[in-house]
Amino acid sequence: MRSILNSTLRTVLLLASGVVAQAFSLLGPFDASYQVAELNYNSTFTSIGNPGDLGGPMNVGEEYRVGGPVLVYGFDSTFVEFFGPAGVAAVESAVAILNNLPLTSQMSPTLSEYPLSTIRFNNVAQQLRLLDVKSVALSTLVQQMGLAAPERWAWTLHDRLPIPNTDPVQYEYFVIQRNFDPVSWKYSSYVNNTLYSYQIVHWRTPTDISDCQEVGVNVANPNVSVAAMAGVQAGAVDPRVYQQIYGPLRGVLGSFGMFYSGLTRDDVGGLRYLYRTGNTNWQAAPLGSTGGGGGGGTSPWDIVGFQIVNPLPGSPWNVVGGGIFGFTNGTGVVTGAAPIDGGRGGPGKVALVRVDTDPLLGQYLVPVTIRYPETVINSQGTPVRTVTSRTITQPDILFTAADLGRYANLAQPYVYRTTGMTYLQVLNPGAGTAVTAGPGIIEPGVEIALNKVGPWLYNVFDTGQGSGIQGFTWGSFDGSTNAPIAYPQGATLEQLESKLFGQQ
Repeated sequence: MRSILNSTLRTVLLLASGVVAQAFSLLGPFDASYQVAELNYNSTFTSIGNPGDLGGPMNVGEEYRVGGPVLVYGFDSTFVEFFGPAGVAAVESAVAILNNLPLTSQMSPTLSEYPLSTIRFNNVAQQLRLLDVKSVALSTLVQQMGLAAPERWAWTLHDRLPIPNTDPVQYEYFVIQRNFDPVSWKYSSYVNNTLYSYQIVHWRTPTDISDCQEVGVNVANPNVSVAAMAGVQAGAVDPRVYQQIYGPLRGVLGSFGMFYSGLTRDDVGGLRYLYRTGNTNWQAAPLGSTGGGGGGGTSPWDIVGFQIVNPLPGSPWNVVGGGIFGFTNGTGVVTGAAPIDGGRGGPGKVALVRVDTDPLLGQYLVPVTIRYPETVINSQGTPVRTVTSRTITQPDILFTAADLGRYANLAQPYVYRTTGMTYLQVLNPGAGTAVTAGPGIIEPGVEIALNKVGPWLYNVFDTGQGSGIQGFTWGSFDGSTNAPIAYPQGATLEQLESKLFGQQ
């Protein structure tokens, strides 16, 4: 009892003192030693994406991140044809939120300049059951950069052991934490100042699965992270978290009328941890990279930041956006072959640059080259200055649209699908033959497909249109008085209202 009282007192004092408690979670490949389906890792209990998760939670120091300072993204013809210019602009607005982040070294120690909550609701979009393109894009992009949902991994199961002579079988559990404070990097039970406890839940059918359900302790409406929308997925979390992310429950999947106005403090804290220049990890260069070099301060290899070499200037798939940031111009770059595996610090920031594919072929007619300088510590502990050059024939992240089918046990369509999430780990020479969970990099070549099934209804039993429940429709909206935009391109709010409210 005394320990419970002491814990409660500490919580009250923390909240009263104005100290903000926060945490982030890291995404990486499943640890086969304990991240298994019976503990609800990579299970088919999913809410928004295809069955299973893109990975499991990593321990501190085991992070996976983008391997260079730039990610190239683009759109294929299926996305452009369905969503039109407004849909492209919605994704661009999500990208702008990430590109507008300062260098990690320019962020304040406490990250107090970033809000604890960025979720907002548009009443008109909520009534019309619109799902915000920008918010889904932003959440999936944060996930591609290496962040998992802290709301799911504040507490998680490491093992369970059956208790003898119990029928039906009961278990004893080994519970761990995989949330980290972005200032101290210590384990944390908070997400954006929302305290989480847990309750273990156990499903016996259709398969025998246990999970650690996060339960918010001190708030009615949790301050959820942007990473949560894409990352909660199969987790069993406080229903208030779902309510906050996905909006009022209407019996059909979708976060109606909800949008993110920006990144939360915990999202930014996680990105700072991953990409700060002092975070030196033993890793490889991204897939397809080669080394190059030259000497002299006037050499074209002595670049600041990065360069995108596009062979078709002025084409419909030209470079859009991009930027130069934070690198120090240097001379005497070492000439070399392929970049060595070695110690690489974070770039301080990752820029997302748009290079569209050919609208018919879905790839670049002539490959696109990315060049950037970096310093790599080799196996002898010597810093080697080099220029890494990477040639690609399609974007690192491709936005597309498709009919994605339905859930296995539910007559409702998937919202989106992410494919191609690949993790690469390089063992540190000092690690010998030990197999560890990380660190490593997330390889380029991810496809994010939004469902283009179009307007749909959900019927139970042999009923008619009048009994059908309207499903989600893609849209773009904000907190202004501007009317929401509905997709596919050309759809009008009047058409949606007619379908929703039965008008003719």
